[in-house]
Amino acid sequence: MQARDLYTLNHDQIADLIAAVGKQRCVSIRGLTGTGKTTSVQRLIERPEFANHKVITAHCTLLDVGDIVMPMPNRERGCVEMLPNEMFAEACESPCILILDENDPAKIPQPVIKALLPIEYDRMVGTRKLHPDTVVVDTRNVQEEGIGADFAAHESSRKVEVELRKPGNMAWVTWGISNGIHPAILGWVRDDAPPSGDDSDCGQLFKDFRDVPNPDDNLFIHHPQAVGRTNFVSPRTLHAASDILHAGLGVLDTKTLTAALIGTIGDYAAKQLQAFIDMAADLPALEAIRNDPKTAKVPVGAAATCMVVYKALATIDASWVDQWMEYMERLDASAQGLFVNGVRSDKFDRKSQIMNTKSFGSWCVKNQHLFAADK
Repeated sequence: MQARDLYTLNHDQIADLIAAVGKQRCVSIRGLTGTGKTTSVQRLIERPEFANHKVITAHCTLLDVGDIVMPMPNRERGCVEMLPNEMFAEACESPCILILDENDPAKIPQPVIKALLPIEYDRMVGTRKLHPDTVVVDTRNVQEEGIGADFAAHESSRKVEVELRKPGNMAWVTWGISNGIHPAILGWVRDDAPPSGDDSDCGQLFKDFRDVPNPDDNLFIHHPQAVGRTNFVSPRTLHAASDILHAGLGVLDTKTLTAALIGTIGDYAAKQLQAFIDMAADLPALEAIRNDPKTAKVPVGAAATCMVVYKALATIDASWVDQWMEYMERLDASAQGLFVNGVRSDKFDRKSQIMNTKSFGSWCVKNQHLFAADK
């Protein structure tokens, strides 16, 4: 672990911080391109205390001062008031999670920065106070990427600045299982994961460019020194590649599919992913597993086996757990553990539904030695 990583935070830790102090202090999230800086904030609405909050995202690079506050005559008082624009007025009237996205001094003019600072520090929009339960957060890129800048000291001192850590391969896979990421993407990312077993560890696909002095040593990631590399692998672009595979695999010809992936995750990564897909293409259909788990084809090779497991995790429900568990017994022990650990994850959205079935429970009893370390 690099020294700088000691106090970088993952998505859940940042969400914890915002939940604790966000109604009093603006939390400013710095992070690498495409790592899901707003994801940490949006996770707040999954918590009961934020269930009634509305998420408002202000794209700061598109704002002018008039989009924040406007002078309006108050004839009754004989003065001019600075009244908030509709988007910001809502955060004054009811509990909101207000995200000031790309609030970066390199990307927005000084007058806009000056109009936003009272929102972050004084919790005021013009002459109006924010609702006492409104949360204010801003996001921007780390300065080392060369596409942003730091605030002046007197501006930074008005908020709590933290850096979002790039997710590890397996942490992202765990998220992807419950968020509809295509099994080929999940399998590819897992195949790249370091063998340490630590979910926070990053393989080549998720490497921080600051750990790669020579950009030619990692052709997957965004690197400020890589000339012409505008498409690259990141959590955001992998999500986009997943959408392309869901819609295009088996529908688009190989050339068209690969061209779309190149325009999303870059030339090198797209060709590597396409090779992975081709290698694992001969998979059993889930319908075959549901209909006849004893004879459905068992894939050859670790990559193909992982994809079958991830396909099952993405779609399984209580109606065909028994068939899957019968089929799964024909896979190697590591693949069985991969499925069961996926179900046991706190973030798996059908956890209780699957774990409460008799066949899943029987497998766990028979293989309880595999989980001895969890006790």
